[in-house]
Amino acid sequence: MLTPVLTALHGIVARRINPMHPAVVSVGEIHAGTASNVLPTEVYLHGTMRSFDTAVREQIISEIEQAFSVTRALGGDYRLRIQRGYPAGWNDPQVTGWVQQVITDMIGPQAIIRDGHGLGGEDFAYMCQRAPGAMILVGASLEDGCNRAHHTPIFDINERVLPIGAAMLAETARRFLRGEVALRG
Repeated sequence: MLTPVLTALHGIVARRINPMHPAVVSVGEIHAGTASNVLPTEVYLHGTMRSFDTAVREQIISEIEQAFSVTRALGGDYRLRIQRGYPAGWNDPQVTGWVQQVITDMIGPQAIIRDGHGLGGEDFAYMCQRAPGAMILVGASLEDGCNRAHHTPIFDINERVLPIGAAMLAETARRFLRGEVALRG
């Protein structure tokens, strides 16, 4: 019964979600059985789902429930627990503009790289629900040609960029406190 469920889960984003709305459904863990010659009576799946849009997130949850319902159609059963986790992050356009201006003034326009959005989960999204804000990524990769992605055993950063990031944030705050930039409305 595992194969049809996995097939259905992997097809959610490809076949059921509007391709204009970025989303991901990933199965990161599968645990089943203790011996190669014994059919397991239980299978444990653990994964993640991400999207930028609350309606898409709700659709994904509905689609995940439908994917697991295949087990009942085949005589099995399932128990599904979904933890909603972090909301989608959103940068306030006005605050983003302030930070971009500070970066341009301090380092130059070449320092701003617009690579698009990622679907990583981040608790900073809760803060931006309460007050206008913007999250920036400070390029901190080591120049050794190795992709040291977050949440991997080889993750590492170039700590020499930390003062630059702190200076950008401090200058943005200074301009706000001096009234050089202000929130609309």
